[in-house]
Amino acid sequence: MEKIGESDQVEELFKTPQSEETKGEEKTVSESSSAQEKLYTLPDGRKVTAEQVYEEYQKLLPEFTRRSQELSELKKKTEIVEEDDTARQVREELKKHGVVFKDEFEQEKNRLVENLRRELEYEQRLKELEKEINGSDGRPPFKKDEVLAHMSKVPIYDPLKAYEDLHRTKLDEWKIQQFLAKKQGLSSYETVRGGSVGAPPPAAPKKSLGKMSDEEVRQLISEELSR
Repeated sequence: MEKIGESDQVEELFKTPQSEETKGEEKTVSESSSAQEKLYTLPDGRKVTAEQVYEEYQKLLPEFTRRSQELSELKKKTEIVEEDDTARQVREELKKHGVVFKDEFEQEKNRLVENLRRELEYEQRLKELEKEINGSDGRPPFKKDEVLAHMSKVPIYDPLKAYEDLHRTKLDEWKIQQFLAKKQGLSSYETVRGGSVGAPPPAAPKKSLGKMSDEEVRQLISEELSR
């Protein structure tokens, strides 16, 4: 029994150093592996470890996600534009064959209604001017056909302005007659012509007012004012 115990002890003495040596070798290998850990080269030239690569990935992930979403939205818009172009081409082709679309029909109807409304308003305006300027106050009467014919020759689109342009000379004479009548205390040209007021109408100028120069007209008015 004693021999066996001694043998075991001797055996243990030889085993222990061997185990410590093995552990030392493992530690050396581990340190060497750590020192020689694989490095990765980034696009910017930096050398980093696997752990650093992961950290860089985590930083870039939000930007990558955002750009992916933008790319997806852009793709959708491109598809919509392509669909719109196709629909437009089909629409144009159908129009060539006489197809009238509802939206275009509504637009054309609204345009015609608006034009008709303007024509009615214009016609009403002409009737009002014919009624208002009928010649009873001494002005040349407003005649619709006459004014419209004049408007077709000159770039004037307002009927009243066209009337004034057509009868400028006669209207100038009428305005002066109005002025002279008021100077004598009469209310209007009508009272002068109708003789409803006792005072005689102003003497007619020797020349037609339309043939007078601006200086002669001013002289005539000055004489009347000095009376």
